[in-house]
This record gives sequence, structure tokens and C-alpha cells, in this order.
Amino acid sequence: MVVLGVYYPYSNLERKWEMQLIQKQKYFGFEIYLKKELSKEGKNNLLLKDIEYDYETGLIFENVDHDATFLIEIHTLKGSLIAVEIDKQKNITQKSSLRGSTRQVVSSKGKIFGVYQKRVRVKIHNQIYIPYTTYPENHFKIIDLDSRGKVTIFEIAIISDNGILYLTFQKVHEYQVYNHEEEGIFLCPDLIKWESLCHLVGDFYNDKSRKLPRHDYDLMQKNNLLEFSTTNELIERIKRAEEKLGDGDIKIAVGIWFNFANRFGMVATSQGMARVYYDQISRNDKFPKHVKESEKLIYQELIDIIGNKDTKFKREVRGLSVQ
Repeated sequence: MVVLGVYYPYSNLERKWEMQLIQKQKYFGFEIYLKKELSKEGKNNLLLKDIEYDYETGLIFENVDHDATFLIEIHTLKGSLIAVEIDKQKNITQKSSLRGSTRQVVSSKGKIFGVYQKRVRVKIHNQIYIPYTTYPENHFKIIDLDSRGKVTIFEIAIISDNGILYLTFQKVHEYQVYNHEEEGIFLCPDLIKWESLCHLVGDFYNDKSRKLPRHDYDLMQKNNLLEFSTTNELIERIKRAEEKLGDGDIKIAVGIWFNFANRFGMVATSQGMARVYYDQISRNDKFPKHVKESEKLIYQELIDIIGNKDTKFKREVRGLSVQ
């Protein structure tokens, strides 16, 4: 997980807000830029302050007391990257690149293959008067479709944690596409479940199957069994740790993953895997509320999720804190 932010120099009201480079993700092949677009209220406000950020946490320092819009711009530095937006039904819309258009974009010293923009609106809660963003409008995704069939998905988002704004970046999914003797390409089961992504990936690799690694059914079965046994072993370790403590009031959890844009994650408990929302997490650091992979945690309550067809989770953790 990487959390990012940006500072905008602003000397007077006549000076234009300039888009600034936040982070050059050299390993992943893209650059992230950000600027704030002033609303009518903001332009009339003579007490505007500079926006600053914390290099470590990605905290954007600004008193947002009215609706505002941030513009995220991504420059891709290799040809295998595309940008997409995803709605609540997980339908994918591929974004058009601004490169080559008449619209002015930030110049870069390196070769740019695509320029993609996303506007994220920050709203003010009408009762508690704090800024917030909503999913899925608060983010967009970059997909890397490499020549060897490795599909990697990144998310860039602006989120609010108790009214504090953060710009976040994280890698959220990795899939492998294989060459299949009879079907041309083979998509892993997790990828097939996401129908819209499955079509996008399938269309991209259909005429490139010869370059992909060959599908080995036996090896995939072994990997699935290994993952299953590792999950069961983790649950058993948690059970033994709780029994060793001998105190029924102490309940242990271990972090599995967390999605910043969606503001929830998954933890392992002695009763199995469970969902946890950010507002149920207590941390002492400066980062937005989250759980880290393999992080040891304790929680107060585990409730059953009954009758909710929108999730596959059967349990939810409440009152989670770092051990």
C-alpha cells in the first residue's frame, strides 16, 4: 500500500492552480498528478490557503467547508497500461486517453503512452459538516496487461477518514492468463467470476495466446490446495492462540487485505474469514484506518451477516484494534 499527496504553490488569487507531479511509480510504469478545481464558492473565498501534504501518510491539509473537485491525472509510461472506471455492478468502461487531443496536459520528460483523467467530487455532509467521497466515484483503476499474460490492477482514490482527505494508491488484484491447447486462452476462476473484466482480458489476449505460459492443470490444483490449506492453518493458529490465552474476552484476528477506495477489508478469525469496515478499526498511527496483511489484531464482537445477497461474507468484525 502506498498513500500519496501533493502540494500546490499558490501565491495570489490571480495565479492559476498548476497540476503537480505527486509520485512517479517507476516500477509500475505511470506517473500520478493532482490538482484542485475551485468551485464558484471557492473562487470567491479570499481566505484560500495553500494545500499541503504529508509525504508519509498522504494526508491533504486543507479546510474543505464546501463541495470541491479534485482532478487526478495519470501518465502511463509503457504501452501495456490502460485506465478504466467501474460502476457498482462491476461493469467496466475503458477511459479514452487525452494524449494527442487538443486539451492541454502536464508535460513529462519521459515518453508518454497515454494520459487519463478522473474528477473526484468531495462533498460536505449536511448534518456533521465534514468532507467525504463516495464509492465508486472516488477512484479509478489502471490495468497492466503484460505480454506474458500477467494482469495487474491498481487503484488511485481520494478518500475521507473522519473528514480528513487522503490520496491513496494500491495494487488490488493480480491474475495470470494461460495458453490452452484447445480453447486458445485459459482464464483463472477468480477472473472468470468478474464477467466484464473477463471479456476485456479475453479480447486483449485472444490473438496473443502463443506468447502466454502453457496452462498446467495439475500445478493449478496444487496451488489451490496449498492456498486452502494455508487459510485453514491460519484459522487453526488463531484458535490455538485464543485457547492459550485462556480468556474468552480476548478475540484475535489477522489482517488479510484492505481496500482503501471501498473502505473495507477482510480479516481471519477463529470462526473463519470476516469483513471489517474502516469505522470499526482503531489505530494509533497517522494513516487512514485500514488493516495490513498478516497484522495481528484483537476485536470485540463477531456478528453473523444474514440475508444480504450483495456480499459473500458470512461474518463481520466490530471493534477492531491493533494488538
